[in-house]
Amino acid sequence: MRKAWWRTPQGKIKDSDRVGKAGAVPTRGMITNINYGRGCGFIQPDTDPDGRSVYFEQAAVEGTAFAELRFGDYVTYELHDEPPPPAELRAARVLPE
Repeated sequence: MRKAWWRTPQGKIKDSDRVGKAGAVPTRGMITNINYGRGCGFIQPDTDPDGRSVYFEQAAVEGTAFAELRFGDYVTYELHDEPPPPAELRAARVLPE
């Protein structure tokens, strides 16, 4: 089993886990916070339940309407190619299960 899926031992995000890079791996997680007014939310990865949450925007949701997502729903996602400052993790291709 791999170590933390988003960090190397030095704390850097692995290129292989980013969208658009060869070998990007979809990850499963649960929606822990969602703000319908701002069109964004956070996902807690299943691989590291006590680790950092992953930010996602309404535009990243595929396969269903953003308004249909609820707290506690499980989704599959990939990490976005370029995290915004201050280097928070950002999801792309968010697919409800």
